[in-house]
Formats: sequence, structure tokens, C-alpha cells
Amino acid sequence: MEAEAEAGAEEAMQSAEGEAALQEAENAERMANDGVGELPPEELEKRQAENNKAQVAGTKGLMEQVKLSEGVDTPTSEQISKLQDTSTELANSVEVTGDILPKLDEAAGKMDEETANRLNSSMRPFFETMASKIESLIKDSSGEEKLTEFKNLESKLTEAIENRDPKAYEEATKNLDSFIDESLGESKTALEEKTEGKGNLKNFSRIASFLKLLGIIGLLGLLTALFKMDNGCWKWNGGAKTQKINDFDFSKNGNKKFCACSDTSDFETPQPLSSWCPSGVSKGNPNYVTCPPYQYPVCTIKTDSSGIYYSYYLTSPLGVFNSLVNQTSKVLKKGGRGLLNLVKWVVVIICIFISLYFIYKGIVDKKMLYAIGVLLIAGAGTASWFLI
Repeated sequence: MEAEAEAGAEEAMQSAEGEAALQEAENAERMANDGVGELPPEELEKRQAENNKAQVAGTKGLMEQVKLSEGVDTPTSEQISKLQDTSTELANSVEVTGDILPKLDEAAGKMDEETANRLNSSMRPFFETMASKIESLIKDSSGEEKLTEFKNLESKLTEAIENRDPKAYEEATKNLDSFIDESLGESKTALEEKTEGKGNLKNFSRIASFLKLLGIIGLLGLLTALFKMDNGCWKWNGGAKTQKINDFDFSKNGNKKFCACSDTSDFETPQPLSSWCPSGVSKGNPNYVTCPPYQYPVCTIKTDSSGIYYSYYLTSPLGVFNSLVNQTSKVLKKGGRGLLNLVKWVVVIICIFISLYFIYKGIVDKKMLYAIGVLLIAGAGTASWFLI
């Protein structure tokens, strides 16, 4: 039954309707983040609310493409919103991600049984599909041994989650992330290539561990953990989020505006505000990133492909979900395209051998009929190359 559910999720990811829903959600999040550093707090709240609504619509549109088991209904927009609101509230109640663990059961209890069952039945197959596809990518890119190491580290994370142990969780995620950075370079590169630079292996690495918590508790924990990872101040390199800045809480009291580049040096800034390093800067002040003792890289020209800048990123729990589904869809497509390319070459090679045989027979038997055969086979090979 689980394999059937995953197949249904995979089909929904690649359906035209599913892709359109995910694209709308992605566009909404992009618009929400346009010039976010220059906005006053009330406008930021408005942007966040608009994005939340758009992400619910995107998830709903995707869910409608899934063929659920008999007797299971697609969750309503209100039920999907309830999940998002509960996850956001849980995320905002803690400083570090591990601290959500002791609160998971109570938070999940805020959703009624029907809502919980619908959400679990419709969303879990997508996460299961993501986990299996990423494991396949790691195996293909980095090898069986690296995949085994990856899964062993995941098991430590699973244990921490099941025990609701915040300290063990933080330690397990630190070890898992270090392994990804230091030992899975090939897999990181492969994922980035398939997702056009948007894929983040660390996001995918959390999925399998949280899903061991059955039902809505696992989904809620996973969405909240992913949201905590993605929402915040980021260093951007080449137009992609590359490092989250966690030294200061940029999310509170209007501090989002401080996550921006300096406008006092000889480089352009995507969102020119006051300098990161005003006079008298001290530890604990958000205007610090390029200042001692932190000394992150300074901003460079924003139009450069290797350019560096800092910007706050607004997302939502469902925004992260929709983004991961979209990235997995691209992984599936690129994988399928690789198989089709193999088929194309096989057909072409077969056509070449048949053509050579016809040429040989034409020379030996001195019959023009074989020349016509060569032309037909060459035409078939060419057509196959463009049509497959």
C-alpha cells in the first residue's frame, strides 16, 4: 500500500496541474521576498500573510492530484491552514529546533482526528517519495558506502526525535550536516544540478527521521524543523541561499531590516540600507556581519554570478514543503531524461550497425535496394533522436 501511495505522489508531482500549483506557490514566495529588507514591520506581516495563503493554495492544488485510498478525502484549505498555523506557532515558541520535540505531542493535539488523518494520508506519501529519491541520488552520486554512513547518522537523529531529546537532536543534526558538507560533495553537486541550484541536501536529510513518528506528530515535527531551518537571515552566493546567519535573532522586533548589505563602500547592494558596521558596533547588535568578531564576507557586486550579499528570507512551513516537492519533481524529470538519452543512443547505435550491414550487402550484392534501406534507417535514427 505504501508503494502505491508513493507512486501516486510521484505521478501528482509530475502532472501538469501539480506543476502549475507548485509554480504558483514558488512565484508567490518570490514576490513575498522582493525588497523585503526595505519594508516596515506591518508591511512584512502583510507579505507573510499573503504568502501563507498562496502556499496553502499551492499545497491544496497539489493534493487534489493525488489518488487517495478509498474512504480518505483530500484535506480542505482550512485543514491545511491549521497545519501551517500550528507549525508556525510551534516554531516561534522555541529558540532552537530541538526544543520543539517535547512540545510536539501537545501541539499535534490541537488538530482534530479527521484533520490529522487527512493531512497524514495526503502529505506523507510525498515526503516518503522525497526521502527515497534522495537516497537513490546519494547512492548513485557518492556510492553505497557513503549512503550507509548517511543512514547511520540519520538513525542517531531518529533516536533523538523518538526520545524527544533536544540536546541529542542538536548533536545529531550537527554531525549529519558536517557529514553532508565534508563527505557528500558529489551528491550536493548532483542535487544542485538537477534542481537548478535550489536543492539543499540538509533539508532532505531530516525527512526520514521525523517520519518515524507516525501520524500528524511526525509531519508537524518535520514541517516545523524545516521551517526553522529556512526562515531567517541568509548569506546569498550566486543568487542562492548558501549560509544561514544564526548569531542574532533577526526575526524579532523589526530586526529583519538589518539583514542587508552595506551601502557605504564601492559595491552595489540588492537592498541598500545602513552599513552592517556602524561606529561603536558591539556583540549582540544585529549590525555586525562583516565586523569583528563575526567577519562574514562583505557584499560584492550583486549582478556577478559569484556575488555575495545578505538578505532575510520569508517563507512558511508549507512554503518549504512546496519547494521540496518542486525540487523532487525536477530530480525525477532529470532522472527520466537520463534514461531517455540512453534509449536515444541505443536506437542510434542500432541504426548505425544496420546501415553498415546494408552498405556491406549493397557492395557485395551490387543492389540499389540496400542503398534505399540505408537512407530509411538513417532517417529513422534521426527521427528517433529528436522524438524520444
